[in-house]
Amino acid sequence: MGSNGAGHLNNKINNNIKAINKKYMKTSVFLEKLQEELEEDETLTVETNLKSLESYDSISLLSVIAFVDENFDKKIDTKHFKDIETVSDLMNAIGKENFED
Repeated sequence: MGSNGAGHLNNKINNNIKAINKKYMKTSVFLEKLQEELEEDETLTVETNLKSLESYDSISLLSVIAFVDENFDKKIDTKHFKDIETVSDLMNAIGKENFED
């Protein structure tokens, strides 16, 4: 196998490793975990307005940032949270490709 063949094989292997390491989560599991993280009694849906939740404050915002980092290896800058109103907005910020129905 020439050097081009080995390079192509290494690229394929690296792409497969990235795909394996990518973190996916079912939307229903995400909603449950987020509800738990926010210590919210109300069942969350993708339409839930986070800012209207009684439990949503600056401390819970930090919890959500840590939760996203731990579960998706994704860092969301706190300044982006001013644009995040609903759970769906949060999912979009994380990346819809990280969720399964």
